[in-house]
Amino acid sequence: MDGRGPISAPVDDLVVFICADGRHVEIGRTQPDGSGHLTLRDGGWAYCAAGRSTEPHTWVEISPRRLPEISHVADPGQEATR
Repeated sequence: MDGRGPISAPVDDLVVFICADGRHVEIGRTQPDGSGHLTLRDGGWAYCAAGRSTEPHTWVEISPRRLPEISHVADPGQEATR
């Protein structure tokens, strides 16, 4: 741990990846929206609703949106860009 603590996206930045790992999606559905884990991936914000920062993720690209617009009950497959 580098001591910096969790990072957070500035209010107007857009999330472009979400975690679609089945276990993480199920855990995320029990967590409040916006309480997950943010990280940077390929130059853009990536969000895991489960908040599992140390576990592997299955990232899918989504239409860019602000963090408050991401619902933990939505299916990541429906969110993904095609």
